[in-house]
Amino acid sequence: MIIIHRHSKDNFIKEMSLRKINDETVENVIGEFFICLNATGWKHAEPFFKNSHMNVINSYFDDVEQDGPKEIQWFNNTTKTIEAKAITVKQAIELKLFIETIPDNSTVYVYCAKGLSRSAAVESYISEIKNNVILDLPGMNPRVYKFLKEV
Repeated sequence: MIIIHRHSKDNFIKEMSLRKINDETVENVIGEFFICLNATGWKHAEPFFKNSHMNVINSYFDDVEQDGPKEIQWFNNTTKTIEAKAITVKQAIELKLFIETIPDNSTVYVYCAKGLSRSAAVESYISEIKNNVILDLPGMNPRVYKFLKEV
């Protein structure tokens, strides 16, 4: 059984700070794996873990089903249009291969900007293939889930 903790990026940063987990200490954490779903722009494009680690994967795509313009909430209740990038087949394969290496009885932390769509799709996929539990999480990104299932 895999334990999954899904977070917004801000909450993930708070928890890692409390636990003193960072690039220097993450490889000393036994039985824990970190799936970091970073956006392609703004502050959410900056990964928490900046170096490569055996128990960390950084992936960069936005919460969209296809590439193209997307309006996002910005400061002071304004909106901004970004050129969003959807998950690619290559990224889905990389995520799937990483997930397949996670042993039973491990703990997985997964984050995306808000902890709602991309990370929910990954949580649902992990739960299904590792725990044999199908989750129907509201708001999960259908493209992310579909790509993980089909690649």
